[in-house]
Amino acid sequence: MIRDSEGRLLEKVDSIDQSNDLRMTSQHQDFLHEVKDLKLVTKERHVLFVQEVKKVREDVNLQIRELHEDMQKEFQVVQQDYASMNQKIDIIYDAVTRFAKLFKRVQGGETKLDFMKGGEHSKVEVKKISAAKPIVVSAGPVSSTVVTTAPLTKPILKGVVISEAGGSASKTKTVVTKTASKDKGKGILIEKTKEEKKAEVEAEVEKMRHLQSIMTLRA
Repeated sequence: MIRDSEGRLLEKVDSIDQSNDLRMTSQHQDFLHEVKDLKLVTKERHVLFVQEVKKVREDVNLQIRELHEDMQKEFQVVQQDYASMNQKIDIIYDAVTRFAKLFKRVQGGETKLDFMKGGEHSKVEVKKISAAKPIVVSAGPVSSTVVTTAPLTKPILKGVVISEAGGSASKTKTVVTKTASKDKGKGILIEKTKEEKKAEVEAEVEKMRHLQSIMTLRA
């Protein structure tokens, strides 16, 4: 009896062990399948993630290149504007420098001024004479020109007497000018009033001071 009971118990234990082994094997297989599925999903997601990262990187690089090109274009425009501004400032500075030298010469009492006319170098000498003498302009091809000024008795019409170099007084002729604008660029000088000259000089001096302040800030 006892042996029969032991035999039945052993059989039950063996059956339980077998069932446990089968259950463990089944669970292990299920776990392996799940791990395999997770690996596949992870691999697919990794591939998608790499593709997205690559696309984002390409987009960022493209935006960086476009931004760099735009900055280069803007920098070139700024350089061109700066060069043009410097060229204009240099021209203005040269003009102001020449005006300052001319102003100093006029203030110092120097009356001989050089100028260019028709590609030829000429000189103009200005002298003050008495009211009895008219305005005389004697002009030569490259020779010196003498311009003498005198007060005008008639303010409505302004006249000059032009005589050729080496000629007599009988060969002179009178040219009447109504406005200063018609004589501009013809080599005929019309005397202005002291108030007009003073106003022009003060305006030019103010311009010169303003440009000198600009050049000081630039330096």
